[in-house]
Amino acid sequence: MGFVRNRRRFGGKSLAAALLGTTLLVGLAGPALADSHLESENAELRSMVEDLMQEVQILKNMVVEQGNKMAEMGEPAEPAKMVESGKDKVSLKVYGQVNRMLLLASDGNESRLFNADNDMSSTRVGFKGEAKMDGGWSAGTTVEVQMESNSSAKVHLGDDGDDINTGKESFSERKLELWVKSKAAGKFSIGQGSTASDGVAEADLSGTGVISGSGSGGALGADVRFVDSDGNSHSKVDGIFDNLDGHSRKDRLRYDSPSIGGFQVSTSLQSGRDDGDSGPWDVAVRYGRDLDGFEVEAIAAQWVNGDDTGLGGSASVLAPSGTSFTVAYATEEDGDGSARMTYAKLGQKLDINPAGSTALSIGFMNAENADGDGGSAVDVAVVQKAKSLGAEFYGVYGLYEADIAGAATNDVTVAGVGARIKF
Repeated sequence: MGFVRNRRRFGGKSLAAALLGTTLLVGLAGPALADSHLESENAELRSMVEDLMQEVQILKNMVVEQGNKMAEMGEPAEPAKMVESGKDKVSLKVYGQVNRMLLLASDGNESRLFNADNDMSSTRVGFKGEAKMDGGWSAGTTVEVQMESNSSAKVHLGDDGDDINTGKESFSERKLELWVKSKAAGKFSIGQGSTASDGVAEADLSGTGVISGSGSGGALGADVRFVDSDGNSHSKVDGIFDNLDGHSRKDRLRYDSPSIGGFQVSTSLQSGRDDGDSGPWDVAVRYGRDLDGFEVEAIAAQWVNGDDTGLGGSASVLAPSGTSFTVAYATEEDGDGSARMTYAKLGQKLDINPAGSTALSIGFMNAENADGDGGSAVDVAVVQKAKSLGAEFYGVYGLYEADIAGAATNDVTVAGVGARIKF
């Protein structure tokens, strides 16, 4: 109000202008203006200063009051979570990934390009819930489902009159389990999830596992058939190049021991069979730790399903230089015959891109199925990480050569580029 009142008093001039003008008048007038007119001007100046001091005090009080309110409010609150558990004491984590690629497949007679979901590490989404309990125990659940449109394991070249582009969308369970664990007692799991032998052939520290590994034959062009020069179809790629990776994921009861010196023992049991015999079971020993800068990962497992038995293992070593070496072996007997596979991989990680590490690898596989058909395979892969995106960009070239009794078949080749983005 004082500011408004002063503006009117000086005909709309600002308070600063009024003060400056008055000061100049006083300085210029000197003794010659020491009369009643000067006294009047001085009195008016004193009144203006008093009004100004009142305005300053009001502003000061407002600033102090606002500061007190901000102090009472404290630090700004964190934004509300977009997703949270329905239970106050249960934490919830949502995770997943999308993995798409352009895959070129050829059987030696014809070739086609597919827009596919990379079955080496499929598109998926999952939810993990966990709650702490007394005595160092915790309990939780995992729900993880897989969603693939045109899986790289299902595309084929139109043999037998089938559609060349599967066009099929699949939605399937990966993990539907609950568990309890403690550091001293280990972990107990029940429901759909990894058996103890799952991943027995897939230890890999090369950094190219998203597109290359012992399971490539069952994931990249797996449904493509070997054909001879006359165009006759024979075995599919995954009919020979199977990495015999244990019992995979099943409805099971599983136990994992505490880790001691880097070693952990796991075992799992599935439902009983119709003939009254005990259900499939398996046991595995895992090892993983850092030894003087060398990272080591290994697993060995045995699995049994009635008369069918399997045995296998894999190991991978990553040196401080970024060089890695991976080996795997597995064999499986089904009563009528036995299948086997051996695998080796040489890899190199490089820090040549500020976006993230670059990984290169070359892998070799030799396999034979229970019918006696066999073959060899080789693949070359490169993976570039982009840390800021949580992404991996990759490229691969693979060649499968079959040795089928009574048939001279063409080689099957696959090549592709793609990306996996995790969240």
